[in-house]
Amino acid sequence: MKNENYSPETDYSYFTIEADIKFMENITHQLSLGFIVYCIVLLCTRIGVYICVHDVCTRQDPVHGIIERKEETNLEKRRQRVVVLMICAILALSLFCIIVGDHLQQAKEAQVLSGFQQLLAKEQITVAEVLRYLEEKLTSVSRENAARLVLGLEETQQKNLAKWEKRYADLDLQKEIFRIYQKTWTFENLGDTSDQDLKALLLETTENGFKVETAEGHFFPVIDYTFYRQYYQKLPSDLVAYFELMATESEETPVKDAALMIEWYEILVRAEKQEQFIKEYSSSTQVEPVRRLLKHYVTFALFGCDNTPLFLYDTKRMDPEARKVYTEYVQTHKDGDFFALLAEFLNLLEANDYCLTKEVDDFRTKALAAW
Repeated sequence: MKNENYSPETDYSYFTIEADIKFMENITHQLSLGFIVYCIVLLCTRIGVYICVHDVCTRQDPVHGIIERKEETNLEKRRQRVVVLMICAILALSLFCIIVGDHLQQAKEAQVLSGFQQLLAKEQITVAEVLRYLEEKLTSVSRENAARLVLGLEETQQKNLAKWEKRYADLDLQKEIFRIYQKTWTFENLGDTSDQDLKALLLETTENGFKVETAEGHFFPVIDYTFYRQYYQKLPSDLVAYFELMATESEETPVKDAALMIEWYEILVRAEKQEQFIKEYSSSTQVEPVRRLLKHYVTFALFGCDNTPLFLYDTKRMDPEARKVYTEYVQTHKDGDFFALLAEFLNLLEANDYCLTKEVDDFRTKALAAW
């Protein structure tokens, strides 16, 4: 059964494990430093005693000094062996400390991930709770585990998006946002409203990694993927590339009000980058999300949108600008499945005088289904 009241701050087993790990770290650190200092002091003491005794004996008894000098080579060899043994001991201890430290780090990271999974298991988990956890723990884990934490944030945002949309459903709030909203909307615009509840909502929206978008005269929150740039230094390269692809989507959405908001060329460029991601990071956890995104762009390229169709409704002929852009793209690009699809599509269109015939429509329908 899920514990709705779970919190890492109130989980005493969490603190017990953390205390044990810190205790082991301190003991290991103190032992290693103490042993190294002991070895160095012992080595210096032995060498110093040897030198002093050797000098005194040499000054007091020249005859015996001559005998000792004859044995000096053997003594030097012994001393070298001692030094070598001491160095080996120090190296062995250092290796031991590295191994122990690595195990301790793994234990700490396992503890962080376990706490995070318990946090995500809460039925009413909020984005703010996940953000607080990331702020506390992200710097203490590896890049791979940092990726898990940040993807958990994205998952929580996606799950909470419907709740945030409901908070924007109020008609009076919509009217007030409409009064102050503009394309380059920033918090400086909030000075135009005296509605403190609206100001608080918009500020909370931004702090939780969302932004306000508009379509068909309605305002609603969407995930602001530029929010994730603050984590890039801790993330592996595939996650950075993924969030940059998504930031492009959130900064300039491709479709609004059933119409394309970007140029035909931009559609092709984005599709190309998405395909490059899939090939370059084939083992990434984000391949499937990017593959789904790419399918949207294949749809845009073959069909357009209801209010921006690839083939004009009245003449059934291909949009002139799209025809020009597609032709130039195929002439300057030679690689990729998306390129191959577009080249085959253009060859078919040329054979059909760039008109939407049954053959063309059947081709694009089957191509999209197989993508």
